[in-house]
Amino acid sequence: REKKLLYLGSHTSSKGQEEFLSKVDPHQVEGYTIEFLDPVSSYHEQRYAAIAKERGLKLRMYHSPRKGTEYVKAFCSSSGAVLYPKWDSNPQSVGEALGAGLPLLVSKQANIPDVFVKQPFVVMTDSYKTSFRNEMTEFLSHVSQIHLLSGEITSFVDSFDSFDTLYKSICIKLWLCRPDSELTSQSLFITKPVQVYLEHLCDHLGDLRGPVKLIYPSICACAM
Repeated sequence: REKKLLYLGSHTSSKGQEEFLSKVDPHQVEGYTIEFLDPVSSYHEQRYAAIAKERGLKLRMYHSPRKGTEYVKAFCSSSGAVLYPKWDSNPQSVGEALGAGLPLLVSKQANIPDVFVKQPFVVMTDSYKTSFRNEMTEFLSHVSQIHLLSGEITSFVDSFDSFDTLYKSICIKLWLCRPDSELTSQSLFITKPVQVYLEHLCDHLGDLRGPVKLIYPSICACAM
């Protein structure tokens, strides 16, 4: 994995990208790239780039949505995920990040479930505080141990039946599955053209026709 922090969320005023870039201590994230998951407009690119230049931050931005394996690689090449909104309502990207084995720095304003908050690899902060240096120190300590933590995080995710819905959504979003009429975890299967493509991409993908919760970690391991 790269020394990369993946910032989750679309680029609206409530998602907190500018606040995060303005508050994070450049010395703490020295050597790290902050990458935005969602595509940026020219307007946001200019604003973010100006802050990054002034503060000595390294950014990576994309103008087009990433799909298929490129979307997976965004998660699986990262060492940690950040979500620092001024308001949100338990966004799906949190589950995607945890599903990829990433420790998470998240503001309490994201309103993620308590069961997430209690996990040692999830560090909570407050987007209305003037500084989150202490929380960032704790988060980066987890990030530095990603090679040891990722298995624990994905095991935590796989222990929840409620994540079936998440994996269905991811699987369809990545064009890896076709939904049957009932759309259960057992009725989502890899479509043949994609299966052939992935077989060329990876030497081993596990049981491609198994439950959805077996598919995403396999693709993630492949993308790494």
